[in-house]
Amino acid sequence: MKTNWHIISVLTRALLSTALLYPLFYGLGETTAAATSKVTAFVDEKQELSATVWILAGCEEYDRGVYPPYYRDIQRYFRKFKSHPVMDFILQMRDAPDSVYVVSYNSVPCAAELLYIEDGHVRVKEGIDIAEYFHTQDPRWTEENFLKYAALLDDFYMKSDYHRFFEKHSKLYREYADSLQAGMRRLIDPDWFQDVYGDPLPDVSACVSPAYAWNNYSGPDTLTQRLLGYERTGYYPIIGVSSKPEYASNMYINGNVIIHEISHSFTNPILENYENEEQEVGRIICPYMEQELYRAGYDWQCLYGEFFNSLMTNLYLKDVYPSLLGRSISADQSHGFVWMKEAVDFMDRFSENRDKYRTIDDFMPEFVEYMRSVAARMDSIARRPTVKEIIPAVGSTVSPDLEEIRVIFSEPVETGLSGYRPDPERERIWPSTLARYKRMARKIGRDGDFDYYENDTTFVFKIGVPLESGKEYGVKLREDFIVRPDNQFVRMGYGTIDIWFKVE
Repeated sequence: MKTNWHIISVLTRALLSTALLYPLFYGLGETTAAATSKVTAFVDEKQELSATVWILAGCEEYDRGVYPPYYRDIQRYFRKFKSHPVMDFILQMRDAPDSVYVVSYNSVPCAAELLYIEDGHVRVKEGIDIAEYFHTQDPRWTEENFLKYAALLDDFYMKSDYHRFFEKHSKLYREYADSLQAGMRRLIDPDWFQDVYGDPLPDVSACVSPAYAWNNYSGPDTLTQRLLGYERTGYYPIIGVSSKPEYASNMYINGNVIIHEISHSFTNPILENYENEEQEVGRIICPYMEQELYRAGYDWQCLYGEFFNSLMTNLYLKDVYPSLLGRSISADQSHGFVWMKEAVDFMDRFSENRDKYRTIDDFMPEFVEYMRSVAARMDSIARRPTVKEIIPAVGSTVSPDLEEIRVIFSEPVETGLSGYRPDPERERIWPSTLARYKRMARKIGRDGDFDYYENDTTFVFKIGVPLESGKEYGVKLREDFIVRPDNQFVRMGYGTIDIWFKVE
């Protein structure tokens, strides 16, 4: 099954999560984060069902990170239905040949918006132009595909008795909802949103989901909520959870995710006025950090918007929940936004001059210019180390007396990191037993190590075994451990450098 890491990115700002409280709602009464904004959490059966079938279909963007006891329950309860036709149809849509622009990731909650469960059936909402909905929200779906998917999902729901599974886990869902809501109440400060964006924070109702696990999605905008028949407008992010329920309240784990998804509802409308700038900068920056962005599910089309939203999330954490800031910045840097720390410092211009910038809207011209400057500096911001030379040369024939391999890099790298593994197709350059390895390392290594940095541009492997004539020896050096000393999130890459030689 092919991996479609970045298909989410094209429509990251499509408004994706469900907000209907039917058929199951586990909120926490009238408690609020502030008098002007209610904060609740709930579990939605149709969203849980949707994510579950994608897990059962083996789609790796869903079949990962699920809380182990819950995952085992899913696999046991539905083991007889893993060959249900809905699974094949999901894979058919997801693995369309020669395309990454296929149904997956946020397509799942987006489609669930059009569904409801009633009288033991999964039904499609009436009175909505399905073709127009997907044209504006997620054009990876077609009306024909969606209706077939909905029919198969209904058939699976009935034949597998999914509702029974859902009810059996009601205690677990309640614990997740209670825990997440308690954490959100501590985390969310409505006054900050009012002050920075100039608009009040509406009610926040988070759909907590153990089936979505590592996946999180922002909610639909007010117009879409009204189109879908929401009884009350607000913010409805989907927050996946993958740990024990009691940890859902740990905002050190979930805090930046929750604020990130809420912030989209404020930042997306702002960026509608800067689409040309988004495209201009996105096209320039993306090639430099394409590997990281790809792995995070982003491409050039959403880079600008995701970065701005992440930056505003960090600004919130800096002001309101500073203990989360470092972790959040590191996560953003690992996703390809390697200049995030600099950008957070840049935002001091906004925070320290609020008499000039009443809201973030007033500051946007400066932010746009800042992003242009980032694009212009990407050669230096994101310059990756490369291998300048390997001695002896890869694939060369060497003397049995060879004592070491030297890897010379194009520029200084972080010397506190190294990573490698044996080459399974060739002989090892070190002893295979731990006792002999330690003995030889002390004898011929440096400070008891076979591998070390001689300086900040030269890495050395000592040969720790007698070399036999006619045999090939090798080792694989991991690129993700070769990083810049000034920014360890700028890596050489994510593959391996194959180093090998033949003994004469």
